[in-house]
Amino acid sequence: MKVIPFIPECEDVVIDTLSEQQQLRQSVEAVHENIKPALIQNLESRSKDELIQSYCNEMDAKNKAYYFILESGLINEFYQFCQNQA
Repeated sequence: MKVIPFIPECEDVVIDTLSEQQQLRQSVEAVHENIKPALIQNLESRSKDELIQSYCNEMDAKNKAYYFILESGLINEFYQFCQNQA
């Protein structure tokens, strides 16, 4: 069982099965695809400082995910995940 506490639109999500993991991933991908055009359009109205801050925030979030992967001993699983995404 995995608990995923980092999805801002949701409270803690408990995932018991591979099927539930796949459903969650599909849901997150669908949300991303729906909001992507608005995010791109919004970029034009943002200042350079806002864009730099957003970039730094995203970089920090990704680093936290990488630290979690490393500290949890999931590097091999992460490697396999990346190989499957290629």
